[in-house]
Amino acid sequence: MGAYTMRVLQLFDRLDTDRSGYITSNGQRKDQRPETAVTADLVRNLVTAADANKDGRVSKDELLAYIERAVVGKSVDTIPAYLTATPDATFRLMDTEGNGKVGKSEFEQYLKAHNLSAADEFPKLDRDNDGSLTNADLRTAMLHFLASPDPAPEQWLLAVFTD
Repeated sequence: MGAYTMRVLQLFDRLDTDRSGYITSNGQRKDQRPETAVTADLVRNLVTAADANKDGRVSKDELLAYIERAVVGKSVDTIPAYLTATPDATFRLMDTEGNGKVGKSEFEQYLKAHNLSAADEFPKLDRDNDGSLTNADLRTAMLHFLASPDPAPEQWLLAVFTD
C-alpha cells in the first residue's frame, strides 16, 4: 500500500463520521463552523463522483479507485475543481490578516485552534521558501496528499476534518 493510499484511507476514516464503513452526504455534522461547510461540500462531491454502484454511499474501495482515476498522475489544473475548493477554503480560514498570504504564525494558530501540532509542515508547504504560504501552495499540497507516493504534509488538511 502506497503512502498516498494510507493518507486517503485516513481521510476516509475522518469523513466516515457515523463509522458505518461508508462516506455519505447525510452522515455529516450539522454545526455552523466554516470547516463543516468545507467538509460537507467535499463529501457531497465525493459521493457524487466516486459512488461507482450509485447506492448513495462510497466505500473505501470506491474512494481509492476514484482517486486513482481522477487524481493520480494529474496536475493541479486538471483535478476536479471541488478538490481544489477544499484548500482554497482552508487558505481563507488560515489567512486571518486577509493579505493573500499565510505566515508561519497564522498557520500555527490555525492548527493550534484544531488541537493539532504544526510540527515541521510549514517549510514543506512553503514551496518557494519566502516565509509565507499562498493558495497555490495549498492546492499543490492537496494534490500531493491525495496522489504522491512521497511523504506529504497532512495536519493542515486534516484540521478541516476534526471535531
